[in-house]
Amino acid sequence: MTDVSLNVVYGLKLVDLDRVLYVGRTSVGIKSRFDGHIYMAKRHPQKSLLYKWMNRVGIDRVECVLLEELPNDASIDQLNLREVFWIDNLQTHYTKGGLNSTLGGQGRMSGYKHSQSTRSAISKALAGKKFSKERRAKLSESHMGLSNGPRNTETKQKISATLTGHSVSEEARIKLSKAHRGRKVSDAHAASNRIASHIRWHVNRGVVKADCIHCESR
Repeated sequence: MTDVSLNVVYGLKLVDLDRVLYVGRTSVGIKSRFDGHIYMAKRHPQKSLLYKWMNRVGIDRVECVLLEELPNDASIDQLNLREVFWIDNLQTHYTKGGLNSTLGGQGRMSGYKHSQSTRSAISKALAGKKFSKERRAKLSESHMGLSNGPRNTETKQKISATLTGHSVSEEARIKLSKAHRGRKVSDAHAASNRIASHIRWHVNRGVVKADCIHCESR
């Protein structure tokens, strides 16, 4: 693989399958970014859903493909918007069976804030989005697949035994409260949380809520 441009949107997939499961964007070149993913997957295999997957399927079976090349003078906002576009277009968010943990555009980087133009574009793209019954069924199937299906009795018993008698200390509760106090959530993160809640409480249960923008109108 050779660098085509420094500013690109790329996808990660299995060499023997067509579907792209992860979308990313980089301004350091596609080869350098892919090498970075391989390094992180080897050194920190539990750091993210992507790196867990790479180790599970075999790092040598993962390939990086070019999705879109942008000019070298493209702005960070342009890269962010194209990443958001491709994640939505290829349905690589984890709620759709993919490996992206956010909707794109630097979704959860600590301290990162979207520019106003990026926030507006993401908000406009997500506003009023509704899923058909067929789409909801696919989302439900993909979401359930992420947890490897229903737990067997033995697994349930182990989890129950582990949690029995477990409680959070008052000191820990105070620390958690302080850590979350005043925390601001980005638009993309908030939208991701709303979709995840919709999948959990509506799609997986076959429920349609009139006041949910993601549910199909009755």
